[in-house]
Amino acid sequence: MFIAIGAVLVVGGIWRLSKLVGLASRENVRWLAITVAGAEFIVWCAAGLCFVQLDVEGHQSASIVAFGVGVAALGLRWISDRLLRGIRASGASTLREFLVAWSHDQLRKFRFAMSHAYRIIRPRGCRELRFGFHAIDRLLEPGTLVRGYLLALILSPLLLALTLAWVMTTGNGAGRAVMNAVIGYNALTITSTLTAALITCVALLILLTYGRILAVRLDLRRALATIAAWIGGASAVGALTAALLPLLSVLGLTVATGTEGVLTPAVLIDVPAGFAVIGYAIGVVCATLKICHSARDLLVRRFFAPALLALIVAGLVYVGAGPSVILDSLLAPTRAVAVPGCGEPVVRSHVDDQAWLLRAAQACGDGRVAVDDQVFLGCVVAVIAAFASAVFVRDFRRSARVLSEGAR
Repeated sequence: MFIAIGAVLVVGGIWRLSKLVGLASRENVRWLAITVAGAEFIVWCAAGLCFVQLDVEGHQSASIVAFGVGVAALGLRWISDRLLRGIRASGASTLREFLVAWSHDQLRKFRFAMSHAYRIIRPRGCRELRFGFHAIDRLLEPGTLVRGYLLALILSPLLLALTLAWVMTTGNGAGRAVMNAVIGYNALTITSTLTAALITCVALLILLTYGRILAVRLDLRRALATIAAWIGGASAVGALTAALLPLLSVLGLTVATGTEGVLTPAVLIDVPAGFAVIGYAIGVVCATLKICHSARDLLVRRFFAPALLALIVAGLVYVGAGPSVILDSLLAPTRAVAVPGCGEPVVRSHVDDQAWLLRAAQACGDGRVAVDDQVFLGCVVAVIAAFASAVFVRDFRRSARVLSEGAR
């Protein structure tokens, strides 16, 4: 299959080469246009060769060379194309004429900027940095306490995240590894169920709009942007949390990620990734609040898609596609694996085997390592109801304010 893909890429490169060479006769600097065509042809061929090497064993070095040549050709193509566009825009007849004119223009702009450097750096009337007793008076105002309280509220998610990360990185290495395995597998199954529910919800909404049952333009782009925003925000909070974790050791708190009880640089990847999963789960719920954003009916805009998502999640749970059932199917191959003991030395010897750790937690505990499906369903419904109600109240108040202003 990869050989066929490589052949298609090479054929595409030949087609692009013939097209660009045919257009080169219209350019003032024909050799530069041919350089662009040749560099792009090399990129296509290098990409095709990389795919071909995937079906051929023992030729990794050829793939590396082809990839390097393709990157170099891509850079040459970008530079040549930029020069060609500049020549075309300036009307120059040669590359030297264009470079001389461009250099003179850049030098003129540099001289102008340097001659007005002070006004550029500090425009007239700019007094953004002011020292004096008025600053002290302002800091002692009662409003400062209110602003400090609001700042504390804003920073509270970061403090909560830092506390959560500290809890996840305390304790002995064996217990921490088992807890991370249990949380990781449950997070995997929960996000799997939510993703299946979201895809089904979007498919049903598209079907309803196609059948003219739902007369609303679906805003899928806004929904995807909402999920991406939640993932990005949660990842940023996770990165800030990971960067602050080493400071906890200075405060006398135990922080560790490795089996030897030492904080490792892997925390810079693990913590943001964990928070990104949380952000994704919240983003899935919030995406349903945005998908019918164009609806004029507030109930349709804020409750229809979330209610449909909640019903689909309930349906998945009751047909046997809940997180606990998915986790049981994932652990089915490990049921025959014997757990020789529950002591820390045994767990340490399997610290890299997440499935074994989960099996050990199941065998050494009460046998339950998965989130109960009914608890999961109740939490999902509660979160959906809370978010949908909050946004509905906000839109209701906004519409009421607009209506009252229009009635005056």
